[in-house]
Amino acid sequence: IRYISDDSICSSSSPLNSQIYYQNITLLSSPSSDIKIPITIQTLTCYNLIGQQVSCDIEDPPEPYFDDVKMSCDNIVLIVDYTIFHNTSQGLLSAHVNIITGSVTIGPVVQSFSVEFKFVGVVDNVTNNIVKRSGNPGYIDGQPVIAGVLTGDRIEVEVNSGRWLSLLKPNTMGECSNQREVVNFKDKIHTSCILRVP
Repeated sequence: IRYISDDSICSSSSPLNSQIYYQNITLLSSPSSDIKIPITIQTLTCYNLIGQQVSCDIEDPPEPYFDDVKMSCDNIVLIVDYTIFHNTSQGLLSAHVNIITGSVTIGPVVQSFSVEFKFVGVVDNVTNNIVKRSGNPGYIDGQPVIAGVLTGDRIEVEVNSGRWLSLLKPNTMGECSNQREVVNFKDKIHTSCILRVP
C-alpha cells in the first residue's frame, strides 16, 4: 500500500511508473550462464478515474502525472504480473509482464504484484508447448505424476506429459492400444484391456 498525499510521488521516476517494471531489466538464464533474458511487456491495460478502460500505447506507455483539477494521480501502476518461462535443463527462456494502470485520488493506493513460472518444453518456447507440472514442494492433487528415465546420475523428463507415469488404455473393442491413461496425483484409477498375443 502506498499513500499519495500530493503531486510529488506522482512522477515518472516513482514506483508508480509502469516502465520501471520492465525497461532496462534483464534476467540471467541460469546462475552459471551469461545469456540475458529481457522482460518484454505483453499487455498494458489503462483505466481512468471512473474505472473505464482507455486506450494507451504499449510502445510508449503513459507516465504518471498529477491532475490538479481532479486532484488525482493518473497512469499509475496498479497491477504487475510477471510470467517467466523456463525448462529445467536450459534455465529461463523468456519473460513477459502484464501491467494495469489507473487513476486514483489522494489517499492510499494498493498495488498488486505476482510472478508465475511456466515450464516450457525443450523443443521451443511457444506458449502452446507449456507443460503444467505439480507444485513445490510436493505434488498438487489432480496433476500428473512426473516420471523420467534414469540416465547416469540424472533423470531425463519427457516434455510430453503423456509420456509420464501412465497406464495402458483400452480402445473401443476393449483391446490394449497405444493410448495411455496419465496417472494423476491422488486420483484413483483402474484400467484393463485385452492383450492379443500373435
